[in-house]
Amino acid sequence: MIDLPRAIDLATSKASQGRKSQHKHYPRTQELARMYRAFVTGEDLEYLLRRFNRRESLEDFEQACRIAQQITPSITSALMSPPKKVVSVRPVVDRIDYGKENDRRADELRDELAMFYGGNSMDHYLNTLVEPSDIDPNAFVLLTFDPFDYRSEKPTVYPVFVPSANVWGHSYLSGILEWLWLGFDIKYVTKAGYVDALGREHPAETADGLRMALYTHDHHIVFEQVEKNTVKLRKSDAIVDEMGVPVQNPSASDGRTEVVYYFKPNDDTLYTVRFYEQDSGGRVPAFRVGCKADQHTGGETCVNRWHEAVPHLKKNLQHVRELDLSIALHTFPQKIQYVSKCKSHGCTGGTLPDGGECGSCKGSGFTTINSAQDHITMPLPKDPSEMIDPTKIIHYAPVPIDIVTKLMEIVKEDRSDAFRSVYGSDLYGQGNVGKTYEEVIAQNQALYDSLQPFARWWAESRKTITYVYAAYRDMDEGLEVVYRLPRAFGFETTATLYDMMKGARDAGASKAILANLNDTVLDLVFRDDAQKLAKARTQAKFDPFPGLAEATILSLIAGGKASERSALMWTESATVFTKAEAKYPGEMSFYDLAEPKQRQVIDEILDEMLEENKPQPVSFPMFGVEPDPQDPNDPADPNDPATDPAQQEQPVQ
Repeated sequence: MIDLPRAIDLATSKASQGRKSQHKHYPRTQELARMYRAFVTGEDLEYLLRRFNRRESLEDFEQACRIAQQITPSITSALMSPPKKVVSVRPVVDRIDYGKENDRRADELRDELAMFYGGNSMDHYLNTLVEPSDIDPNAFVLLTFDPFDYRSEKPTVYPVFVPSANVWGHSYLSGILEWLWLGFDIKYVTKAGYVDALGREHPAETADGLRMALYTHDHHIVFEQVEKNTVKLRKSDAIVDEMGVPVQNPSASDGRTEVVYYFKPNDDTLYTVRFYEQDSGGRVPAFRVGCKADQHTGGETCVNRWHEAVPHLKKNLQHVRELDLSIALHTFPQKIQYVSKCKSHGCTGGTLPDGGECGSCKGSGFTTINSAQDHITMPLPKDPSEMIDPTKIIHYAPVPIDIVTKLMEIVKEDRSDAFRSVYGSDLYGQGNVGKTYEEVIAQNQALYDSLQPFARWWAESRKTITYVYAAYRDMDEGLEVVYRLPRAFGFETTATLYDMMKGARDAGASKAILANLNDTVLDLVFRDDAQKLAKARTQAKFDPFPGLAEATILSLIAGGKASERSALMWTESATVFTKAEAKYPGEMSFYDLAEPKQRQVIDEILDEMLEENKPQPVSFPMFGVEPDPQDPNDPADPNDPATDPAQQEQPVQ
């Protein structure tokens, strides 16, 4: 971090140089931006072709450019596709924490960031930077806001894309941006407009000037060129007030007042100077859009992600040009035939007696076929030996397609080589057709490795936006932001994942690995339906036999090696979850509950079902066994005379 006095010294030093304050690698960044833009848009490719072929005249070159249809925009579009999938990758860690549990500020900050860019999230905004970063990797995004009344309002934060043409200097310390120097072309008024006595309006006179700004972690200083006689000042190396007194402790402008100072580095140049305070959380409120260091400049600037493919793209320009020229100039049917002289009256070699052109043969002097309905007619000779072989009258020259076929193969190889140089394989050539899942995994791993610099840039840029946004909105006290993407982004298809699960199961992988693979499949299948994804994850979480094949589970149950509870949960899972859903029919569904509460609900349902399925005792009659009248535990038979007083004999009187 640099303090205000050092920032003032740095800003005045650079402002006094004007355009000469541009960093030493500025020409290279502009050359790269021009080249990348040409490859992506297809515009201004001629300057690259001109470097390849200097043997042509300007007229021949322009004709060749009109004929050739370059395909580099389609190649670069495909090269830019994989990073656009990163937005759908679930992060390993995504934490916004204020050090307290259930802190509402974290939820409030997340809700605001979800509307960061035009009602869309900051992830959506970062995804929109994929193509601009590949066109101009040395551009920056500046996080700023419009003036506001700090007494009753909070700023509306928004991003501004600053092209590398306006990035005149920057400094990083340990990978952290220390300061950013920007320069812009402007028009400033040298003579005000007026209306004369006759009512005629005279427009203001203007001249080309500069607006420059230095951004640090807590201030930004803006220099704007004005007419040199706006105030009468002497040349000075310091920032002064309107009286020419050097400023030691400048006051900052805000949304309500503007405090203007001046800087006159020479007799012909005068700048107004304004200071602005910004509470950006101890960070320069900006980040670079490029993610790959340019080794040519020692890492001080960036190249785009597919810079390794540039040689192949340049070769493709020449090869496509030669292919299109060959097709246009050589690869078409050429007919050779005998023709008759024009039989029109007075036609002599295409010219009429008056010197005019014959209207029948159009001056050629020959009669030729002009449409598909025309035909060549020859009289039948009397002598068969005088007959002419019709195939000898017309001859079609062979089309030279060998060179065209070879050029088409070379063009395809250029495309494949471009992909292999960036991603390790031709993702959009053969793709995954005919490959085993092991080959697909290896191919995807190479893709993941190539996307790691972009993933790190994504995570750091996301953190920068979060910290700066929270600071601008006065929500940064105690804030900790952690965001990290996985090394494997999960771009595999469901078919590949099922093959992986089968291979893992055959190899004796642990249940945890199988469960994780199953979770990945669920993410892929239900990625567009959060409710169904939550339901599927919950059901998978309570699966008592995760990762095991159905045949294995049935054998465990039949062999008595599975508990009664687990067997019931597996066989009656649909019934269990239906009953669980019925217990929470309102806005808070069963799948929205915390895991301990879900487990409690499922346990209660299983207990009820086990109780219902519990067998009841059954008593069977025992025939041929007389009850023992002396046994007090033996129930008495009501028909037994020994126990029936009415059937007992009465004593004789």
